[in-house]
Order: sequence, then C-alpha cells, then structure tokens
Amino acid sequence: MTKVVLKRHRRHWKPEEDALLKALYDQKKPKEFIATRFSRSSLSIRRRASKLKLTRGWRLWTPFEDKILKKYFSHRDFEDIAIMLGRTVHAVKAMAQKIGLRRHTPWTLKDQEYVGKWYRKRPARILAHDLHHSEGSIRRIADKLGLTRSIPRKHWTESDVVYLRKHLDRMTHEELAQKLGRTTWAIGAKASRLRLLKKPRLIR
Repeated sequence: MTKVVLKRHRRHWKPEEDALLKALYDQKKPKEFIATRFSRSSLSIRRRASKLKLTRGWRLWTPFEDKILKKYFSHRDFEDIAIMLGRTVHAVKAMAQKIGLRRHTPWTLKDQEYVGKWYRKRPARILAHDLHHSEGSIRRIADKLGLTRSIPRKHWTESDVVYLRKHLDRMTHEELAQKLGRTTWAIGAKASRLRLLKKPRLIR
C-alpha cells in the first residue's frame, strides 16, 4: 500500500508584508495582534521577525489606554481589549490587577432567561456581547443553570465566503464574527485557508 504524504502550501512573505511587520514591531504591537492583521499564526510571525532580526522594547501604558481599559473592563473579554489596545492578553490582565479593577456584573433574572433560551443555539461570544458579560461568565451561569452545549459545526456557505471576501478589508474580525454568527478565530482561520490577506494599513 502506497503511503500518500500531503504537502502543506507555504505562504511566502511579500516585501510589503515585511515592511508592515517592521512598522508594527516598531509600534510595539503584540504578536497576537500582528497575527490577526496578517491572517497568520503567531509562530509564523515570530519566525519571520526572527529572520528579519526585529526586536521590541518595553512599552509604557498611557493615560488613554488606562481610560479604555476601565471603560470596557466590565463587559468585554480580555482578548477584545487586548486587540483594541494592541497589547497582549497578559499585559491587559496585569494592568487591570495593578490598578485594582475587579469584574463583578450582577446577573438579572432576565439575563439568565436569555442564556437559557439561546445558550444551545448561539456561540458564547455572541451572548457575551449581547449581555455585556464575559464568555467565561456566560459559561459559568450556564453550568449553574444545568445547560449543556450541543451546537453542531456550522459549515461555511457560499454566501458566507462571498461576504468574507468582500468585507475582510472593510470590517474587523470582531465585526465579521458578529455579522456571520461565528468566532473571531473561525473568521481568521477561514481567511487563512482562503489565502486572504487584509490590505496593509499602518496604525499611526
């Protein structure tokens, strides 16, 4: 029996991508943020940065970033805040602890009824967005209510793919995830499989 070995297609880096990568490193953006911009893995970003001999220094928090963190801390996931600020999740959590932020959003009976109705039908990220709770909080209250998830894998339709191709450069992964009822990870993974790349836009 002949063993078939499948070769994975390697996506080569373009000169304009290298230029954008260097600019983002100069701006001290975290690798997770950069990976999302390029629709590549964090490992791919690290390898390319190493080959280009890119390094980054320590980046101090600004009063504006503190303000954003305090504004969204109670109802947005750490991952979302990290993307907004261009920092790592670890950095966001560390600063939140440093300035004394604690999460405690009371659950109302209406919130619990909403979770009971939609938990088996919608992703936790969507419910978290609707109710202004974190995804972890959604899952904890679902466990408390005795709910289990049995969501079948949502396949990509032709119209979904067309929408993704058309709006990838116009919308963020979070907006696309909300519109298509998927996770940001699913959006990034599909874009990567389709070899789609956001057009470089330098952050000033």
